[in-house]
Amino acid sequence: MLGNLMRSGVTVVDPQTTWVDVTCAVGPDAVLEPGTQLRGATSVGPGAVVGPDSTLVDCRVDEGRASSARTASAR
Repeated sequence: MLGNLMRSGVTVVDPQTTWVDVTCAVGPDAVLEPGTQLRGATSVGPGAVVGPDSTLVDCRVDEGRASSARTASAR
């Protein structure tokens, strides 16, 4: 999954500490900082920044926004 995201223009700062479920969507030019976990129906818009050390479950990060929450869930 991470390889596909990086090929589509997503920056994954530390692939060894980053996890993205196959159910998530990440737009081009987004940045996933070290320790980021995206789960469920999470979507990250183009140019958004997530992390570091953040877990998002069923959340939406809009285009160009930053999310540095340690843990967030839409449930």
